[in-house]
Amino acid sequence: SKQKEQSSDFSGCDIEKARQLLEEGLFEIGITKENFSFNLSYTSSCVMEPIAQHLKSQFKQHLGIECHLHPCPYHLVFKMMTEGKFHMAL
Repeated sequence: SKQKEQSSDFSGCDIEKARQLLEEGLFEIGITKENFSFNLSYTSSCVMEPIAQHLKSQFKQHLGIECHLHPCPYHLVFKMMTEGKFHMAL
C-alpha cells in the first residue's frame, strides 16, 4: 500500500491527495500550478505574522504554489471577508 506523506504539523493530512485535488481544480479552471498564486490577507499583528509565514512556506513546500502575504489592519480584513473580496484570510 502507498504510504501517506505526512507533515509533523498535521499528522493526519494526506499531501498526495491535496496535490491531486489541487491539480484537478486547476485543470477545471484551465490554469497550471506554475501560473497560479493567491493572496493571504491577515490581521497585522505579532500573533498572525508567524502563522501567515508558516502557511506560506507550507503551501510552497507541499503544494508548490505561491502565496502572497498581505498584512492589513483588522477592520480591513473584516471588511474584505464580509464583502467576499479575498482569496484567503486569517
